[in-house]
Amino acid sequence: MHRDSAYRWRRLLPPLLVVGYIAGLVLLDRGTKAEFFPFFNWSLFPQTTAQRSDWALLIYSVDGQRLDPPRLYYDLKDTFDAARSGDSTLMKLVRRLGAAVQRGDEQSVTDLRRVVEDTFMREAQTVEYELVVVRYDPIVRLRTGVIEGIDFVEPFSKAAAP
Repeated sequence: MHRDSAYRWRRLLPPLLVVGYIAGLVLLDRGTKAEFFPFFNWSLFPQTTAQRSDWALLIYSVDGQRLDPPRLYYDLKDTFDAARSGDSTLMKLVRRLGAAVQRGDEQSVTDLRRVVEDTFMREAQTVEYELVVVRYDPIVRLRTGVIEGIDFVEPFSKAAAP
C-alpha cells in the first residue's frame, strides 16, 4: 500500500507543479511588476539607461565651405569615405583623442590628430572641426536621430599640405 501512494504522488507531482506555477504567475502579476528570476522573468532588458554619451567630431567647414549647421563626421557620407562605410576605427581613435585631451597629453593629441586627419579626412584639404561629447537617449536617437546635447571640448583645424 505504501508503494501505491508513492506512485500516485509521483504521477501527480508534475501536474501540481504546472498548476502551482500558473497560479503563482497569476497571483504575482496582479498590480505588481515583480520578477523573480529565473522563475518569473518575462523580459531580458526591461529598462535602458536614459542617457548615453560618446566622443565625436563636429565638422564646421570642409575645404573652405561652411556647414550650416555644423554636422557630425558620420553624417557627412558624401564627403568622407570612412563616414560612408561607418568605419569603427575612427570611433576608437576619437575616444583615445578625447582621453588624451582630458589628460593634457599634448604629444598623444598631436599624434592622434595626425592619424585622424591623414587617414579619415584625406578627401579634404582643409577641415575645421571640434572634438565634442554627444549626449543622447539611445532609443530616441535610433528612432528619430535627435540628440539631447553637445558638450564642446577642443577645436581643431586640418591645414592644407604645403
